[in-house]
Amino acid sequence: MPERVAKMAQMAPPLRATADANVRIEMKDERNIRTLDGLDLEELRKIPDISYYFRYPLHRHDFHDLRLHGSLRGRFAAKPLYSRLTDKGRVDRSSGYSGDVAALFVPLGAKSPSDVGLLLAHMAPERIVLPTGRRNWPAILQTAEHGIMEMLERSSR
Repeated sequence: MPERVAKMAQMAPPLRATADANVRIEMKDERNIRTLDGLDLEELRKIPDISYYFRYPLHRHDFHDLRLHGSLRGRFAAKPLYSRLTDKGRVDRSSGYSGDVAALFVPLGAKSPSDVGLLLAHMAPERIVLPTGRRNWPAILQTAEHGIMEMLERSSR
């Protein structure tokens, strides 16, 4: 590789190529993946309550649309929580799931981390894992969505 091209490759942000249905190639860099409707998802992890439950970097693909009465109200991410932490403050995966689901709700038009809501919803712990051993994402997301809907209905009264 010529030296000039090698230097340009080092300076450029990391890129991913994806193809859509029209076989048009679209380049995406990591900055676009870490934003949601203009909100910097890295900024959310600087909030202690959010980083306590969402310890990994958040990406756009972690969020799902939330619709109420057919209209888009925002987007949410969810994750099931384990029953306890180790003495070092790490997740104790051997403890199994508690049934609690942490959910982040980003309303439409959110411009700053202070616009984002964090809540805990609960489901039967035995529903979190399927008989195959995989997580039951439809049930987990439904639990989070239901909790967010209740929060929205309470706040609109």
